[in-house]
Amino acid sequence: MKRFDRVLRGYSTAQVDALMARIESTLSGSGAQAPITSQELRATRLDVLLQGYDRYMVDTALQEYVRELESRERSGWRPRPETAEERLARLVRRIETAEFSSTRLRHGYRRQEVDGFLSALAASLRGAGPAVSGAQVRGRAFKTVFLSEGYDTEEVDRLLDEVAAALDG
Repeated sequence: MKRFDRVLRGYSTAQVDALMARIESTLSGSGAQAPITSQELRATRLDVLLQGYDRYMVDTALQEYVRELESRERSGWRPRPETAEERLARLVRRIETAEFSSTRLRHGYRRQEVDGFLSALAASLRGAGPAVSGAQVRGRAFKTVFLSEGYDTEEVDRLLDEVAAALDG
């Protein structure tokens, strides 16, 4: 995977790392991630945060990947479609490996609640618990903490939105 310098204000490292893994999975045909097209890659927008990846370096790499994908697409290449089992396994992996920034001097979600919900969600998707719908995931509310360790609310909400969309689609 490509390496990028960290700068004061740069792209979200988690988003860039996930996007790079998805691109490399698509190009290698491994099926470890959902395939991405040049059009989807071109439309991708990344959050700018403190201590992120250098935007120029990331943009340059993404332009190279867009050219590579476009070249392959012009020659008739198509990413191998993801099977339902692969999609489910990828979603479970995403939930089980999720990491969130810690909060202390701002409001964050209680870690124990989030961890418990994500564990139950992963178990449900593996068939070891009651079925969960996208609406249930979207409707889940967590207690917030302040001045103690919590999870960044935006990062948790982004993951839950991603899971809900996958369950609905």
